[in-house]
Amino acid sequence: MTRGVAREGLTLIEVLVALTILGLASVACAGLSAQGMETVVRTHDVDAETQRASAVLDRVAHLPSSQLRARLGRTVYKGFLIDLSPAGASVLDVTVSDSTGRVLLSTSVQLRGDDAVR
Repeated sequence: MTRGVAREGLTLIEVLVALTILGLASVACAGLSAQGMETVVRTHDVDAETQRASAVLDRVAHLPSSQLRARLGRTVYKGFLIDLSPAGASVLDVTVSDSTGRVLLSTSVQLRGDDAVR
């Protein structure tokens, strides 16, 4: 009979240890879930900003050559910093950055016709 009581006590300790382990695992999973959700939100925000920057870059790249030449240097357009710099006689480098100066997108634009940079 003594042996049966000892076994019951050991079972209770085992259950308490198992519950403690499950509780710690649950807390760890909840923390990872919250971190994963934060990453998803941040990725969504970066994607939305990149899409807006892409629309700005597309608009700038399709401006007439005379307007591009007139905007050489750094300008602000729709909250983005636009850098236009000559890369050759008829090529401009176009860079779109966020308000902190972090480059989001860049490309080169071929000037058309007699509008080459002089």
